[in-house]
Amino acid sequence: MGFYFCSGIFLCFMCVITLPIFSTGKPCLDEEMICNKSIQIVDPSKYFNKDDILREKENPIAFYRAQLNVNKYKKYEWKDVNTYRRIFEMEFSRLKQVEDDLYEQFRKVDTENNNTVSRSNAMNVISTSTFFDSLNYENRSIIVDRFINNEYKFDYKKMKNNIINIYDFDKSSIYFYDAETDDWVNK
Repeated sequence: MGFYFCSGIFLCFMCVITLPIFSTGKPCLDEEMICNKSIQIVDPSKYFNKDDILREKENPIAFYRAQLNVNKYKKYEWKDVNTYRRIFEMEFSRLKQVEDDLYEQFRKVDTENNNTVSRSNAMNVISTSTFFDSLNYENRSIIVDRFINNEYKFDYKKMKNNIINIYDFDKSSIYFYDAETDDWVNK
């Protein structure tokens, strides 16, 4: 009898100790998800459609930034195309307005109507834009100086067309439309 009693205590002890250590701590919420296996996320390039080609061309900052924002939440919020699209649409709409306002501010100070502004005007506009609010003065200067033309004017159209190359970060989660392959590919 003592053997069975000690065995029971030992078995209980092992279960109580090992369960918290080896469990994932996450309940199974889906039929699709098998416990102790991760959810397989669909390739984000499959989430974009032909309408997004124009969006990327017209509002590249919003398009790429929306992808970055959505990708921050991929392990929590999206497992399918519909969820990803819904979150992406909300982020893109919000950021599109910010980007449109940015270009409107550039156009207001573009006295020659040639998509260029003085360096000081460019710094003022970029300093007030929420797209660049996380950057310090030095990094904003680097962006402005990168798109200064021969006349010492900031070319905001050139910045718009090359925005993805401005930032130095891992771009593996960013997709863009490649006209040669007629597909969405990683940057």
